Amino acid sequence: MFTGIIEELGTIVDFIFEGTSLCLKIEAHRVFLSDNRVDEQSSAEGEKSLQNGLKIGDSIAVNGVCLTVTRVKIDDGFDPSPYFEVTAVRETLEK
Repeated sequence: MFTGIIEELGTIVDFIFEGTSLCLKIEAHRVFLSDNRVDEQSSAEGEKSLQNGLKIGDSIAVNGVCLTVTRVKIDDGFDPSPYFEVTAVRETLEK
């Protein structure tokens, strides 16, 4: 449920047109945190883990438009920048 409360500002780091749709890759950090807090369980490397936050299928408001999360990536050891992807279909883009 969208509460209308802005919890984070993300950064669009990539986009690609897929037919008549637009896929956005948005870098963000807080949306991956459980209740927007770092999980107190630490990983083997001593870093706090990002768990139970944003998941595929979740709805998220992007610039006032409610979109469905299609992909999520948290720190995998290679690229430390967590991001999520959403797709805006033609009808959304036309409005």
